[in-house]
Amino acid sequence: MPNVIAIVRVVLLLGYLGVIAAAFVAPITPRVFWTIVMPSVPLGFVLVGFHVWRRTCPIATVGELGAKLHRGGLLPAGWRRRGLTIAFFVLIATLALRLVATNGDGVALGLFLGALALGAFVVNAWGGGRSFCHHLCPVGVVERIYTDDAPSASSLASKATSRCDRCTGCAPTCADLDQERSFRRARDDGARRAVTYAFPGVVLAFYAYYALREGTWEAYFDGRWTLAPFGMERVTGPGFHFAPEVPALFAATLTLVGFAAISHVLFATIERALTPRWPDVVLRRERMLAFASFTAFNLFYLFAGAPSLRLVPGVARALELVVPIVATLVLVHRLRRRDEAVVSSRTGGSSGELGVAASAASSVVSPVASQVTKRRLPVWKEAG
Repeated sequence: MPNVIAIVRVVLLLGYLGVIAAAFVAPITPRVFWTIVMPSVPLGFVLVGFHVWRRTCPIATVGELGAKLHRGGLLPAGWRRRGLTIAFFVLIATLALRLVATNGDGVALGLFLGALALGAFVVNAWGGGRSFCHHLCPVGVVERIYTDDAPSASSLASKATSRCDRCTGCAPTCADLDQERSFRRARDDGARRAVTYAFPGVVLAFYAYYALREGTWEAYFDGRWTLAPFGMERVTGPGFHFAPEVPALFAATLTLVGFAAISHVLFATIERALTPRWPDVVLRRERMLAFASFTAFNLFYLFAGAPSLRLVPGVARALELVVPIVATLVLVHRLRRRDEAVVSSRTGGSSGELGVAASAASSVVSPVASQVTKRRLPVWKEAG
């Protein structure tokens, strides 16, 4: 397995560098990248699992080079505590940038991808470990929402984690060391629930904005945006077809933030409304996190890649079949594990929230992972 991981890492890194190079010379690169490459990423890391992706992600690979230059010290404590929230706003910023700059311009795309890799290198050199992945990477937010508490093909065959060779304590309750423990700690965090509940709205907003700007959904589905060169007109031109005086950058950001807020309110309201049915607060929160992730995943694949996939009917039909099956299997797995945890806590474990969390954690962490946790615990205490 390690040899396979090493080969995949090299292939993906070369592919990433190849996309950057191609973006400056091949006008078709934005279309290929945004409608074929990127739509495959979420499905890919859901299938292979969190730890395999963390060990093969090309941006993380570049970041590891920066981590080798780390000479001690940590990111500011406030940054580490709010890492997921910060990364979520970085995600919104990058999506707004896509809508007005990098969608159809190869040079802008190449500079953007290069900046991501450079950012990973610099931040990891400063904070050590996978500081960029934990606290700034926009893809990392999506990865955590989709893979936390979810099964994967790799998890059935291997218990290997994605921990760093030398832990620098760059993140409290590091998911790379023990994803289960990290999820249990984050589950009760209001910021974690806010980000997860808002994410389906962000997904819908991104695709809806094409129609809001141009006045027709075909503005997205026909792929014209993959040919739109960067210019001030794209950034400051008419932002809404019904309100052309609003600058595009502001309109795109407003759409993303507005939909995110509505989505958060909706899922939070549903969570409160389900209190009589699921009085156990831990069970209710984990189910709502699962439902929000399920919703976002399916919304994404209603649109992702459509401008290119609609040209190949067989592929589009296959994706329409595979995505709901994968999403449903993950959802059922997450709901079943929470039911088992509650039953265990009521029959032989502790009572209340802490009992449920302890029972759930002990039922899924392997002996190997438990040993690793014991070795690394002093670092967590220092970092947290």
